[in-house]
Amino acid sequence: MEKLRSLYEKHGENAYYGEAVTQYEHALQAAYFAEQYNPNDTELIVAAFLHDVGHLLGTKNEDFMGDLGVLQHEHIGAEYLRTQVGLSERICYLVANHVNAKRYLTHIDKDYYNRLSNASKQTLVYQATASSSTTTTTSLTPSTSTIRNDDINVDSSDFVPANRLLTQRQAINNAKQLESLREQQQQQQLQNMEIDDQQAFEVSFTKHSNAFHTLFEFYQDQILCDVEIICDDQTFLCHKVVLAATIPYFRSMFTLGMLEADKRRIEIQDINRNSLKTIIEFAYTAKAIITIDNVQHLLFASTVLQTEDLAEACSSFLRQHLSLTNCTEIRQYAELLNRKSLIDLADEYIRDHFLEIIQLDDFYKISYKHLKELIASPDLGILDEKDVYDAVIRWVKHDPRERAVHLADLLHEVKLPLINTEYLLTVIAQEELIKTSLTCRDLLDEAKVYIFKKANLLTTKSPMGPKIIPRKTAAGKYLI
Repeated sequence: MEKLRSLYEKHGENAYYGEAVTQYEHALQAAYFAEQYNPNDTELIVAAFLHDVGHLLGTKNEDFMGDLGVLQHEHIGAEYLRTQVGLSERICYLVANHVNAKRYLTHIDKDYYNRLSNASKQTLVYQATASSSTTTTTSLTPSTSTIRNDDINVDSSDFVPANRLLTQRQAINNAKQLESLREQQQQQQLQNMEIDDQQAFEVSFTKHSNAFHTLFEFYQDQILCDVEIICDDQTFLCHKVVLAATIPYFRSMFTLGMLEADKRRIEIQDINRNSLKTIIEFAYTAKAIITIDNVQHLLFASTVLQTEDLAEACSSFLRQHLSLTNCTEIRQYAELLNRKSLIDLADEYIRDHFLEIIQLDDFYKISYKHLKELIASPDLGILDEKDVYDAVIRWVKHDPRERAVHLADLLHEVKLPLINTEYLLTVIAQEELIKTSLTCRDLLDEAKVYIFKKANLLTTKSPMGPKIIPRKTAAGKYLI
């Protein structure tokens, strides 16, 4: 109940949307009329007081009704009262349905609609007009009294006699009495049951499942924090138990006897501080926002800190944004971090777009090892083996002093026998880098033997194996 008290202390004096009363006064007005309707129905009175609590929660993802408050506030409020406060299901039901009740009343009672404030009438445009309501009387009748008269546009000082208003404390204490009564009833039921000593039953309560939500509030408000994580010039006050429970890096640090286990202040180096902040908040909320601007730093940080779910989410984000201009860089970064799934997807993209990528400057940044893996693949996206040879020669000539040593190994992956004979004899055979390498000349001679044999100019047996098997994308060209 302290959550409700704090909520109204913090936001209760805010102006109610479009009217000359505060949020707190509006809640008291609704509770007063609910009390007049049925003074013995405590749940109804509490629900009336809390029916607009969804406007006060200050969440960031909801839609707004212009300047008239939060759309779907009835459902946001009901869910909050159910999961965070633990009020009865009937109270939550009444809160969740008060907008439907207002729509229903405007449908059956034109005078009620005419008494609504202008602001309340405008909200009907967002909440669906009265004429479009299809809700039945049976489903709405229990909650109509929670909103009848609460939207009338009158001055609050004339609206309810001051000595008849429920106070905030009275309304919340009523809810406490309800919870106490419910607990007494449950205890009485247990006492009336004959229970075998050998039997047991499991109980489950929703409050515990929301513990991390409370811990995140503690983190935001710096309550009960027992460790300071320092990155660059920023300090994050956290809870060791949360970090250890959700981030393997910290679990090892705090539980395996490392020096940092007993320290209050722990410095993290080589990680972007904004990425660290995102990961810490992810530890509390299991939520993170990934963008083009932060994904690279976030992938690195989540890999180092071993938050695998977040690292895989970053990898998935990058896979969805692969393009001609970034695929080789993403592949290199994935290899640096040993993200195998991202490596495989980037390689597939590069193979599929090989002819386009070899025309870009980024092609020359590909490593020898990576280029060899690409051109060795039967799935390389080419139609003519000549393009593979040309790509290899251009890559080597981009830095011949460092790369000429790799030419023979790369040429071994080129299917020379499938290249046009004239090009093989007049271009490849005349290439200086080929002529000055014994291994390259041997590979060229093997290709010539196959070509001459195929033309019935030579009878020597010289099996070529995979070198005469076309790549999948070029297979049709070599069918005879």
